[in-house]
Amino acid sequence: MIIITPDKFNKFNLLPSRFEYFSLNPEINELYNLQNIELEDLFSSDYVRKLSSFQNKLYFTKFPDKILPNSLKYDLNFRFTKRLFIESLKSKINKQTKKEVVFIDEFRNHKSLRIYFAFLYSKVKIYLDLKFLITIVVSLFRAFILLFKKNFNLYITSRAQAKNIQNNLKNLNSNYLNSSNIFKSNTISLDSMITIYRFFFFPFDIIDLIYTRIIYKDLLKNLNISSLYIYLALSKYNFSKFLRSIFKFNLYTISNYGISEALNYSGSIENNYIINHGVYYFDKNITANLFWRFHSLTMINSSNSIILSNNYKDLDFLQKNNLNVTYEYKKNTLREPREKIKPKNKKIILIADSFKPLDFLRPVLYNNVFEYLEFINKICNIVPKEYQIILRHRPNTIISEEFILKNNKRLVASRNSNIYDDFLDDPIVIGYSSTVLFESSELGLRSISFDPYDRDIEFLNFPQYNNRFNPSKRFTYSVRGEQNLKNLLCKI
Repeated sequence: MIIITPDKFNKFNLLPSRFEYFSLNPEINELYNLQNIELEDLFSSDYVRKLSSFQNKLYFTKFPDKILPNSLKYDLNFRFTKRLFIESLKSKINKQTKKEVVFIDEFRNHKSLRIYFAFLYSKVKIYLDLKFLITIVVSLFRAFILLFKKNFNLYITSRAQAKNIQNNLKNLNSNYLNSSNIFKSNTISLDSMITIYRFFFFPFDIIDLIYTRIIYKDLLKNLNISSLYIYLALSKYNFSKFLRSIFKFNLYTISNYGISEALNYSGSIENNYIINHGVYYFDKNITANLFWRFHSLTMINSSNSIILSNNYKDLDFLQKNNLNVTYEYKKNTLREPREKIKPKNKKIILIADSFKPLDFLRPVLYNNVFEYLEFINKICNIVPKEYQIILRHRPNTIISEEFILKNNKRLVASRNSNIYDDFLDDPIVIGYSSTVLFESSELGLRSISFDPYDRDIEFLNFPQYNNRFNPSKRFTYSVRGEQNLKNLLCKI
């Protein structure tokens, strides 16, 4: 029997040796010398149809505002996607090995308490942190100060992005950042304040929970939504109403998920700003467009906020999908100012793509980790020898840059802290559906959305490359299939 383990599981010393193991993290498979299995096409057309059908049904299901419907739909989607992915994996591995395959949490199948307890142990996180107690005290003190401010801006984003937003939008009010790093000035920890709120208002939220479970009994039971999930959502919503009643602030956030969604609901449109940090566009492929529309629920689709965006593709997406949201175009929001790149026409390839791990899988729209590695390898095998290939890999993902470089000798890692510094060399930027492609094309770089699997997706609506014509010196192309990419690069 082969046991599949999650991409972040590394407690193999606790598992019985009578089983074989396969990790959803390729680097762990190599590190622990686990099963070596080649995986392609993990989301077949049948699985994609199942997912799109589920998403379409869930998208139009009505939930009450106080259980944060967009966040709930987002989470339910990932739970369903994960289950399909595991089913596909088990089927693929079974066909290759002719062995029974189970996921680590399927106790009824492997019947090993040792495996199941090791899995539970790997998921337990216990924080006995004195810093959190200090955070609560400091946040309470800063909340008391904010009581006397007539108006301020609250940011739910990173410190660097908040600084750029303030500079680009010329926000003159007092600015406060949601952060647990309260040793920096002008920060306040919403997490610690929610903890305080839950302590004092627990009985009231439990009454609200009981009422909600009774009123929406059939709906919640049908979707198997736990009482804990509903309680956490309700307490965020009620906390946000409480916060809005005692403070006057404008909310700036880069998502419509969790506490951001709760604060959006409890405020008025003119005080809520969602700043889009991705790219949305109307895809001619019906399935892909449905996936983008579903993904937009927690990013730019909010009926009680103003969407601030620096590209009109978003507006086209909203209008063609008949999404009733308030939209404002801004030349720049999140980024530091960037000038157009001066053409150098160097034979440099920059791979700056990203992938989604198990808990955030978005098949069709993004690669999973196995597709991501294959995507890189295919490019390296296709690109003519005179090209230099630079990899810009996101840090702190489930696989390391060292692992990728070790397994592909053609790659050179970017040593720049800012991707704009990579852009200055005028590389040809190759990605799958990454936002980087939009940024690079806007700056005048040669940009390629490469689909090695020849799916019918019009990423960013780049024109489809046809090998019958010669490319111009500056181009943006959607390229399907390995042979077309090779043909294009040979013509440059």
